[in-house]
Amino acid sequence: MRKLILFLTLATATLAFAAERENIWDLEVHTDKKGFDQLSVYEVGSKTKKPLMKFTAKKESTEYLDSQEIYFSKFNKTYLLTRWAHGAHGQIMRIFDPTNKHALIETYLTTWPIEVAVLEDRLKLTVAVEKFTGDNEPDLVEKYWIPDGKETKASPSSSPEAPHSP
Repeated sequence: MRKLILFLTLATATLAFAAERENIWDLEVHTDKKGFDQLSVYEVGSKTKKPLMKFTAKKESTEYLDSQEIYFSKFNKTYLLTRWAHGAHGQIMRIFDPTNKHALIETYLTTWPIEVAVLEDRLKLTVAVEKFTGDNEPDLVEKYWIPDGKETKASPSSSPEAPHSP
């Protein structure tokens, strides 16, 4: 059983449309006695040792990989994106709001690594779905997560990346 404690400082996404900000959270990741990875989030510079939130992965095969703070200036809100290993090459991406009582907002599971692009007011996620094409490559689906809690699937006529007319 590994007993590894990592203190991580998150990299803040610097985006053309989002104000550059300092990190607002410190993370502690360790493996508990049952072999599960546990994530604790603290306010930067907090004098108390009480975390804003704790999250424990409930399966031994679910290992913490990395995380990133994402600030959306349009909503004046910061979210925590975490990536966890799932099986041989799959991933789970969890979106948290550590300041909220119900910190876990959204979970995305995929059989291959998740690609994430941060747009002005949403995240664009490319995830692999369970069914495969004839060449054994996974079918990829683009999904969009918007901080208001709504999720949309990409379609040519409603793509959020389409230019807006004045």
